[in-house]
Amino acid sequence: LYRRAGRYLELADLLTLQLENTWSPSERMELQLERAVLFEEDLDDTERALDALRSLQELDPESEVALEGQARLYGKEEQWDLALKALGQLADLVDDPTRLAETYFRMGEIRERVQGDQERAEHLYQEALSHAPRHLASMAHLIALTSGRGDWGKTARMLERAAEAESEAGKQAEHLLRGGEVYLQHLEDEARGVELLERSLALAPDQTRAAELLRPLYE
Repeated sequence: LYRRAGRYLELADLLTLQLENTWSPSERMELQLERAVLFEEDLDDTERALDALRSLQELDPESEVALEGQARLYGKEEQWDLALKALGQLADLVDDPTRLAETYFRMGEIRERVQGDQERAEHLYQEALSHAPRHLASMAHLIALTSGRGDWGKTARMLERAAEAESEAGKQAEHLLRGGEVYLQHLEDEARGVELLERSLALAPDQTRAAELLRPLYE
């Protein structure tokens, strides 16, 4: 009734009162989670939402919901070290490979984009791929990092891997085109470069770049 009527502060007081009058661990966990959702979504009170999530974690140290919420809200508040800590704890608990890969990827993004630690970020993206070998977002970041420092062998291999992981022919062709360019222009491997360009052209016959690169090699 309180929620439907938009009486969120009164609902928060009621939940706090219920907390004070129950010692059941399961009921206290439910109440803390309800408080966290209320403070975050209805009252836009990040600090009180975090307080509820921390209390939930104290009751259940293996609560993935508590850690996921903390990671999200610490990120919102730009408390990046705490966000990383929560994500690291979450990674120790998650069993699902896809969720685990996404957790490592999120850690990698913080290391790379916020803290400028490209070496650590690259390790985390690789860790994500070890759990979900077709995690395209991690591949994209690894391609950017390795090409940025001129590690063309790794760039080429990751572009080929991304092409294999893609489901859309157009994106496969794009990765193969870029890989072919890397082999030709940076690794001086004409045979491999031609092979990738031909595969790119077969997937996207209307594109011109692969044909332009291949033309002088056929003459």
